[in-house]
Amino acid sequence: MLPPRGPAVCPWLTSINDDGTRALVGWAIALTPHTGTVLTALRMALVVDEQRGPFGAVPAMVRVDGGLEFAAQAVKDALAALCVESHRLPGFTPDRKGKIERIHQSMEQTLLMGMPGYTKGPRDAGGRRGRKSGMSQDNLIDDVVSEFSRAFAKVINASSEFATAMIELRIQRLREAARRAEEQARAVREQTRMQHQADSALWRAAMRPQWWRDAGAEDIGRVWRAASTWQHVDPRAAEARQVVVDRLADRGVHVDPQAPTQPSPEDVAWLAGELAIAPGTV
Repeated sequence: MLPPRGPAVCPWLTSINDDGTRALVGWAIALTPHTGTVLTALRMALVVDEQRGPFGAVPAMVRVDGGLEFAAQAVKDALAALCVESHRLPGFTPDRKGKIERIHQSMEQTLLMGMPGYTKGPRDAGGRRGRKSGMSQDNLIDDVVSEFSRAFAKVINASSEFATAMIELRIQRLREAARRAEEQARAVREQTRMQHQADSALWRAAMRPQWWRDAGAEDIGRVWRAASTWQHVDPRAAEARQVVVDRLADRGVHVDPQAPTQPSPEDVAWLAGELAIAPGTV
C-alpha cells in the first residue's frame, strides 16, 4: 500500500485464529510488528462482538509465533493474568501453525495479489512497485484502501461463516454424543437393575430356613457371590451375607468375612470339602 508520503510499503498483519473452528478472531495491522499490535489482536480475540459473529473467549492455551513481539513481557503478563497457558513455537516451523499460515497464504493468493499497489508485484520501467501509470498517488491510495477493505471484509465474512458452520457441526456432534451416552447409560441401568433382581432372588431364598435343608456347596456359593456383589449398596444383601456366615457356622464351617485372604464360600471346592468333614447340623 502507498502511505501519504514515501514509497509503497507492505503492512504487517498480526492475527489470531481459533484452532477448533479456524475463525479469525483477532487482528491488527501496522507497518511494523510490535507489542501493541499483539495486545490489540489479543483484545479483539477475547471480546465478543456481534458484528463479527459469536466468537471471542479466554482460551485455555495459545501457541505463539517466534517473533520478538510475542515474547514481550507485556504479552506474557496479559496471558498470565488470564491464566492462559502459552507455548512459544520455535523458529522456522510453519508446520506447527499450519492453520494460521494457510489463512495468510489464502489472503495473499486470492485477494492481495490482484490489488493495485501490491508490493510483491511487478515493477514499472523505473524499478518502482505499486504504482499505476496515469493515476495520481491520492487516487491510488483511495483505490488500495477501498479494495483492501472490501477484500478483507470478504475474508472475515467467509471465515465467520465457516466458523459458524463448524460450531454448529460441533454442537450437533456433542448432542449426538450426549444422546448416545444417555442411551448407553440407560442400557447399563437396565442391565444393572435386572442383575440386581436376579441376585436378590437368590439371597432372599437363602433367608428362609427351609432353603438350607437341601442347599449344597454350589447353591451356597452362588448366594454368597450375589450377596457380596450388592452388600455395599443394598442392606438386605449384607444381611443375607451374614445369614450365610451364621448358617455355615451351625454346620461347623467358620467363615470370616473380614479376612479376604482366607477361603470364602465363593470357592465351591473348598466349601464342599469343609461341609463334607464338618459334623454340624442344618
